[in-house]
Amino acid sequence: MIKLTPYSPSQYKVEADIKKEAKSLVCNFFVKGEMSTLDLTTPKSENKRLDNLWKFTCFEFFLKNKKQKSYIEFNANLSSQWNLYHFDDYRIGMKEHQYDYNPKVYHHLEKDSLSIDISLPFFDDSYNFGTLTCILIDNTGKQNFFAPMHADLKPNFHDQKSFIDLKL
Repeated sequence: MIKLTPYSPSQYKVEADIKKEAKSLVCNFFVKGEMSTLDLTTPKSENKRLDNLWKFTCFEFFLKNKKQKSYIEFNANLSSQWNLYHFDDYRIGMKEHQYDYNPKVYHHLEKDSLSIDISLPFFDDSYNFGTLTCILIDNTGKQNFFAPMHADLKPNFHDQKSFIDLKL
């Protein structure tokens, strides 16, 4: 598990991992803290593929091949809503990544913990660099930004100086 650090002090602790299992990419997040203080509201929509999930409590990963400028961003929430984006370069050329499968998103909530398990068919074996991130919004509306490291002066999950080697 990779410890995710909060951008600013937070009452929550987060760990995550990502791995390839058979033909799927599997990402797990584990959150510790008082869950009654976490806003678990999700967008009201029948659609499973949605934009702006990061405005709510959201779990994400960014992946790229070190030899390329392009990268992808995956977002999911507790209602199994998700999206997958492709960027040509740092925050340039954002578009929905063509993806014909429905990722599986499961969660387990207890008084002091939350686990999220995301599984999606792996679409490219060339990814070897990226980051695991989440945004936890508490009941006061405070956004808690988590990543393995924060290299920018503000929360910026796209900043590739914060990406790490991934052994997929």
